Amino acid sequence: MERAVTESMDDIYEAWHRELGHAEYRITITMAGYGGDEDAADTLLEGFLEKHPETGPVVSQDRGADTISVAFSLQASSQDHALRLGQVVWADGGTASGLAPTHVVRVEIEPVEESVGEPERVPA
Repeated sequence: MERAVTESMDDIYEAWHRELGHAEYRITITMAGYGGDEDAADTLLEGFLEKHPETGPVVSQDRGADTISVAFSLQASSQDHALRLGQVVWADGGTASGLAPTHVVRVEIEPVEESVGEPERVPA
């Protein structure tokens, strides 16, 4: 029963955002450190999946720059609203991971364009 209620709430959430004209945004937040620690990537991803799996988090690392990044998507009424929501997602996921925070070195936000028509097919 709980799953049905959750799925129903997800449908209501999506419909509400569409009705309000909300757009989807992709946010990538990069933090210093943990660039070469594979366990940290798994731990950070687990924290985000625990708190906000609906955002589809993806964790990446840059060994050379010694950074770790989390990219996720959410719906918001504007870019500023998306950034405010993204800060909450970042704080929740990071805290749940248990990793000691360092300083944020970059934040990127971009609207996710809806694809029009069928995707291009590329021969394998």
